[in-house]
Amino acid sequence: MPILALLVLGIIEFGWLFNGWIAMRSAAREGARVAVALKELEETGYITEAVQKHLSNPDSILPALTPNIENVAASLDHPILPNNPNNPKEYGVTVTATGEIKPLIGFFVGSDNFVLTGQASMRIE
Repeated sequence: MPILALLVLGIIEFGWLFNGWIAMRSAAREGARVAVALKELEETGYITEAVQKHLSNPDSILPALTPNIENVAASLDHPILPNNPNNPKEYGVTVTATGEIKPLIGFFVGSDNFVLTGQASMRIE
């Protein structure tokens, strides 16, 4: 019975952290969408705000099961996309979002906050 309990708790913990990671990737994608829409944006304030707004979505179906991600930050990079490296006019943005999530159980990964990172790239057209 103790082994089964540990297995179930491990599955729950993994699911919680995986859900947070998916939310972080989705938020980075939202930040990249905002960056592409604003095109000439060099300041990451709007992007960080879009990432934070996406992570604190009050319209979630199950708000109690939505992970609470804290200390959210976003960074913006303007790489030349690998689709056509010979054409420097084809630029894209890469948004990297980071945040911390508190584990539900803390037995498997420690009781400290767990750092999540999500990254998304989009081409500016």
